[in-house]
Amino acid sequence: MQLSELNAHRHTAATRFGEISYLDLRARQFERLLVSLDVGDLQAVMPRLGELTVPTLVVWGTGDAFFDVSWAYWLRDTIPGTTRVVTVDGARLFFPEERPMDLVPHLEQHWAAVAAARA
Repeated sequence: MQLSELNAHRHTAATRFGEISYLDLRARQFERLLVSLDVGDLQAVMPRLGELTVPTLVVWGTGDAFFDVSWAYWLRDTIPGTTRVVTVDGARLFFPEERPMDLVPHLEQHWAAVAAARA
């Protein structure tokens, strides 16, 4: 094996280790989020969602194992200000961080529509 090949393998191994470490960190953070959720807190906020009249864009990943896409449509039906529901194929809970370019165009369209309606 040549030195360049060895360095390429080291880089690949380091990159994969970094990805695994990052995924492990995200999993631990999500676990902490789930443990910290209190049913009472969630129940308390639910009626308030019906008071949210500001223009609201709901963007939801279809690949999330924990939060089914049906919740996006529940939010649409619950929040009076919802202007649109966008689903992102295969995206999971942290997709805005992992795949920001799947979110940015929808945000830009939403912001432009809100600005135009206010003008």
